[in-house]
Amino acid sequence: SDEIYEHLIYEGEHFSPGQLAPEHTITVNGAAKAFAMTGWRIGYACGPKAVIKAMADVSSQSTTSPDTIAQWATLEALTNQEASRAFIEMA
Repeated sequence: SDEIYEHLIYEGEHFSPGQLAPEHTITVNGAAKAFAMTGWRIGYACGPKAVIKAMADVSSQSTTSPDTIAQWATLEALTNQEASRAFIEMA
């Protein structure tokens, strides 16, 4: 389930297909759209532990890491929910 635009809703409410069968869903998301981090290329995935581990194993051999400031900024955006919600609502 590609959730990159989950916070950019113009009418109605967001619905994630992952809500129907979370145990059978891999959800991918990132910080670029909702938190205005365009170009920082921070993405993440959630899903069954074995699948995520396999993804991490492959990724560790095929990609480089994003810079440190982008990682810290994304961590703050995802964990400081009150500030993030206020930022998203400004859009």
